[in-house]
Amino acid sequence: MEFKTAKGVVFTGFATGELKEELLSNALCFVQPSTIEGMPLSILEAMGYARMILASDIQENLDVLAGHGSTFKSRDVDDLAKKLSEILSRDSSINKAEGEKLNKFGLENYDWDEITDKVEG
Repeated sequence: MEFKTAKGVVFTGFATGELKEELLSNALCFVQPSTIEGMPLSILEAMGYARMILASDIQENLDVLAGHGSTFKSRDVDDLAKKLSEILSRDSSINKAEGEKLNKFGLENYDWDEITDKVEG
């Protein structure tokens, strides 16, 4: 599979299975630019890989992130570029620490066993 790249950013397109696992395991940051979402499971999945997350500021993303990660103004390419540039230019230990916080937050707040117990309850 061939990816488009620009200044260190890889535009993967749709990825599944082992390729997706490899990308999430090695990404510095996961970007979720959606303008419409339900429950953004891709953000939860990125949390599981302890990735830094940059997401559009639509309500669904804000609800899942609950103040964690970083956001940009939805549909604002300049704001997205600014925030992504900030993430790419800072010390990688900051992004790693933020990813670990997101992972912990995700595990504490989005446990499937607990969620299914509540639904069945």
